[in-house]
Amino acid sequence: MQPPQFDPHDDKTFQNLEHPLSIIKRDKNWKKLQDCWELQIEKWISHKIKEESPLNNWEKLVLLGTCIGFHQRNLYCNDPSHQYIYPKILMDVQNLFPEFTQEGSDPNHPDILNQVIDFGIQWVYYMDWDLYMSQELY
Repeated sequence: MQPPQFDPHDDKTFQNLEHPLSIIKRDKNWKKLQDCWELQIEKWISHKIKEESPLNNWEKLVLLGTCIGFHQRNLYCNDPSHQYIYPKILMDVQNLFPEFTQEGSDPNHPDILNQVIDFGIQWVYYMDWDLYMSQELY
């Protein structure tokens, strides 16, 4: 699974983009997603956050993406067989973030934040294929 791909030299301009959280909060299942998300933050990153930073936001948003992915796939986010994805996605985000910011790009741009969330969703879809769907087909 590849981390999100960003082109910091892209000259596109994005007009009137909303922060992804304000969009997701309008989802009818927001409370369920929020409960999952808070649990994952507590479990995987809250112990190491000393102060809020853009990297912390990326870590939180990628975890939100996993919660969305689990919800979309009707999977339980705390199943022991699903836990292996969390350290991997957090490591991917932690490795990508410095490269991205060294390019001088805005890590808080709404389009970038959406891609970070989508990365978490993609990981769950990959995990679902790896653990379940591929076994059923073969």
